[in-house]
Amino acid sequence: MGVPPCVAYFASLLLICGSANLPTHQAVVYPELFKGRDDEGPRVLKITDDLTLNLEQGSDLHEEFFLRTYRQGVPQHRYYNVEALQEDLYHDSKRLAAVFLSEEDGALKVEGVVGPNLKIKPVVGTERSAEGRHPHLLEPIDDSDSDRFYGKMPENTPVQVSARNKGFDASTYTVQLVTPELFVVVDSYFREGFEQLSDMMKYLLILFRVVNIRYRGVDHPKVQLIFRGVEVSTRKQDDIYYSYLSYTAEIDGLKSLYNIVDYVEKRMTHTRIMT
Repeated sequence: MGVPPCVAYFASLLLICGSANLPTHQAVVYPELFKGRDDEGPRVLKITDDLTLNLEQGSDLHEEFFLRTYRQGVPQHRYYNVEALQEDLYHDSKRLAAVFLSEEDGALKVEGVVGPNLKIKPVVGTERSAEGRHPHLLEPIDDSDSDRFYGKMPENTPVQVSARNKGFDASTYTVQLVTPELFVVVDSYFREGFEQLSDMMKYLLILFRVVNIRYRGVDHPKVQLIFRGVEVSTRKQDDIYYSYLSYTAEIDGLKSLYNIVDYVEKRMTHTRIMT
């Protein structure tokens, strides 16, 4: 069973990281941003005395990045200005950090991940510091429920390997850079975890930035993921994608992945026939 070339479909990606030498409990912090003389130059974000980020910008989006949602079963497409969508997203490759920076009434706001398993977000309804800085919550990323809601491999389930992967000779592979295009299918449960659609988009942009940072350690060939777009699935579509383990509410991760590949291939075939 093949995956459509250059495009991988995922059901609800999660940001899962590991960490060292960083806080393990919640803490209230007051980030401070230092800029160079040039507004477009490097920026330094001081979060605590022990946690400082050297920020730079990048790009992970396809030039025709889009969002697909459904209204009464009819697909609705929204295409974005990718430069505007990413202009407030910064990262620190060494820290495996990616954050959105914004201002409200002259005060800095930071939201994202600032270490392998550490996240930061503004605290709502709290007074500023004496210097006028906005308070933020620094806390560990909790992934305790990921197996239950995002797929579990049942015991003794053999993993099928396609025939074209057998006997692969890496020495004959001379491509220096591969750029897989990823299209993300977000299920209804995942979408409901965000109050605003824009919050979900920020989450996914942060996720892809961190994943691409991690892939920088891969060589021969180098890998640069291209974020192609997002589809927000309906509850009815969720039932097509997901297979559940017997007598439980847990998702069978392997079968569900095959189901979504089947769904995508059938839809692409139908689209080609219609056109």
